[in-house]
Amino acid sequence: MKIKLSCPHAVYGDEMRIWCKRRGAWCAHVFFKRCKGWWSLTPSAADCPVRKEGDHDD
Repeated sequence: MKIKLSCPHAVYGDEMRIWCKRRGAWCAHVFFKRCKGWWSLTPSAADCPVRKEGDHDD
């Protein structure tokens, strides 16, 4: 099963933490789903200023 993330710059990294490819750091708009054992994006991820920066090829 592949878990899809709503942000085009987000990918799952170590321990199912969400990595921001644009920033080169862990995403700040996340929360841990204890029942599932992985991280998910918060609703505020849709308003992330990094996500709204001009489109670049990753």
